[in-house]
Amino acid sequence: MTTIIQGRSDSRVFIKSLAAVYIMLTILLPAASAIAAQAEEIPPMTEIRLIRKLGEYDQAKEYLNVLLEDKDTPDDIRAQVYNELITIVILTDGKDKARPIALKALEEIPNLEADHAHHPQEVFDLYEEIRKSKFGELNLTTDPPGCDVYLDGKHVGKTPLKSLHVLPGKHTIRFSRYEYKEETLEIEVTAGEESTHNVALISGSTLRDKRFGFEFGISNVSLKYGSGSDFAGVGEASSYSSVNRLSGGLFMQASLHDRLALQIGFRYAPMGNMAYYDMYSPNPSGKYECKMSYINMPILFKYYLSRNPGFVIIAGPEIGFLTSAKLSAENGSGSIDIKPELPAIELFLTIGLGLEKKVGDKISLMLNGYFTIGLSNLRNEQRYETIEFKPQEFRVSAGMMFH
Repeated sequence: MTTIIQGRSDSRVFIKSLAAVYIMLTILLPAASAIAAQAEEIPPMTEIRLIRKLGEYDQAKEYLNVLLEDKDTPDDIRAQVYNELITIVILTDGKDKARPIALKALEEIPNLEADHAHHPQEVFDLYEEIRKSKFGELNLTTDPPGCDVYLDGKHVGKTPLKSLHVLPGKHTIRFSRYEYKEETLEIEVTAGEESTHNVALISGSTLRDKRFGFEFGISNVSLKYGSGSDFAGVGEASSYSSVNRLSGGLFMQASLHDRLALQIGFRYAPMGNMAYYDMYSPNPSGKYECKMSYINMPILFKYYLSRNPGFVIIAGPEIGFLTSAKLSAENGSGSIDIKPELPAIELFLTIGLGLEKKVGDKISLMLNGYFTIGLSNLRNEQRYETIEFKPQEFRVSAGMMFH
């Protein structure tokens, strides 16, 4: 009798276990399918549009919703996503069901437009109805034309701007143009109303669009040797190599023209090299690192080939003030001060290429590469007239500029 009861008990446990497994599979399999669907690669918009045109509305909506939920989806793609999603809802559920989605789309992208080649007339009509009832319309002109327009800090185009749709309420509009002072307009927008504003900008000073910034980088420096080898009266230099050092500084930049700017600043400019010296008595011969430190005042002209991202050609002189100069023995046996033997002021020529990218209304990031060379001979006595020692520097730097 005991054995029978035990058998029945085991059967019940087995049935309960099967039921638990079934419940878990019922819950987990749909979740796994959803995760797999999320992980599935989203096709390009052209394919999603084709899927929609083939009548596979649910599949197309799944892709479109994933793109909308992704905050990294670019604005131009989001515009296409909204157009496709609204088209699907109109075709399947009617215009009234699509209205809330269209309102959300226009709140995010006020000047959203559909494409007659891909979307039905109902999409255009729906956008027009919502704009007339929920948005105000602005027409903006300036004297002179061609000014950049920033609506609440976001760039929306250049003047003249017509039929700019804006949500009701208070807004700040900023107008900016090279060679002119910025103007700001505070406006109140009313839904369903159209207003026109013309703004005259005043010509600015010679130096315009002033900016400040900093940059730091790494410099590969060396001394360019000509004929002869005596250096600073301490020895004869033979084989030499370049060394890497840190450099950096502050600057102010102002526009001279639409594409031309002047940049002036101060920077720490390391110079020198590593060389083998046959030293005159009493110093031992061996490898010495020549450490020359300058505070340079760059006067650089920048020509912009493009804007945001800005590709820049850079050239100009730098006036260098020697702050220290030493030969330091590689073995640590000591150093020799050679500053008294070198010119206190050196003239440099710098050329370079740069890349600038705006990351906000008031901030730009910079990445620059430079080549700098000294223009005068560091040994200027008559007996060294055939010998040339010229410092040179290859520099890569990154920085930030504030508008």
